[in-house]
Amino acid sequence: MPQTVSDAEVQSKKQLLTQRREALLREDRPGFQPGEFVRWKEGLKTKRRPLEGEPAVVIEVLKEPIYDPKDEVGSTYFREPLDLILGVLGDEGELISYYFDKRRFERCP
Repeated sequence: MPQTVSDAEVQSKKQLLTQRREALLREDRPGFQPGEFVRWKEGLKTKRRPLEGEPAVVIEVLKEPIYDPKDEVGSTYFREPLDLILGVLGDEGELISYYFDKRRFERCP
């Protein structure tokens, strides 16, 4: 049986979608700098690491984003601009670096 969404749920989802879109496109001030600490913006976490609220350190901001050629059209990562290299701590305190879409992050307070 197909699932339907009530009018109230439609309005709630539209409001939340608008908020998430605005957060994705908002920058506190232009450009992260190497050495700054960042965290996921609320509702924009798409990967396992860093954890929600966990700080990551900016290692590098790429001038040109890279795109993973393995992701296909149906993937949530298709054409995602990876333009930020962040470092997080591994289980044994080692620095591990990952590539991310910088629009999903904000500076840590």
